Order: sequence, then structure tokens, then C-alpha cells
Amino acid sequence: QKLRESRRRRHYRRKVSKLTNGSELYTEQQIFDKYGHNCYLCQEPIDFTVSRKDPKGFQVEHFVPISKGGPDTLENVRPSHAACNWSKGNKIIQDQVL
Repeated sequence: QKLRESRRRRHYRRKVSKLTNGSELYTEQQIFDKYGHNCYLCQEPIDFTVSRKDPKGFQVEHFVPISKGGPDTLENVRPSHAACNWSKGNKIIQDQVL
């Protein structure tokens, strides 16, 4: 019960952040067309044949994390490996390239 409540609160906070930070609809294909099929963090190819939970699988990474005020827009998302996304967490990396 506590875990379920914690997840619900976290989901709610993320939803509110998206609304206040700004968001727009975009597709995965738009992300690939704009940024390519390599992980923007490690520059290695992403394996699209494995699950998104697999370390080499595809995940949408927010360049400026939503929790840090970043919008959920095409300009603020990049393709990444799941493992790279997990290791970055909600940090803003100073030497990232837009």
C-alpha cells in the first residue's frame, strides 16, 4: 500500500511538472529524424530489438530533466540507452551539446 501511494505521488508530481514546464506532442520517429539513432550520451548505436528495460534498449532522455524545470518538448528530448539514461538520472551535464 505504501509503495503504491508513493508511486501515485511521484506520477502526480511528474504530471504537474510537465504541465507547468511546458510540453508538446512528439513521436519517436521525430526524435530519430532530428537526432539520429545513436545514444546522445555515449554516441553508441541503440539496439531497437531489445526491451526498453534492457541496458542497451531505447529510452527518451530529457536533456534538461523535467524535475529541474525542463519542458517535455522535442527540443528537450534525445535518444539514449536505458543504462545511460539511468546513470544520468536528473543531473544536468554541463558539457552536453544541444
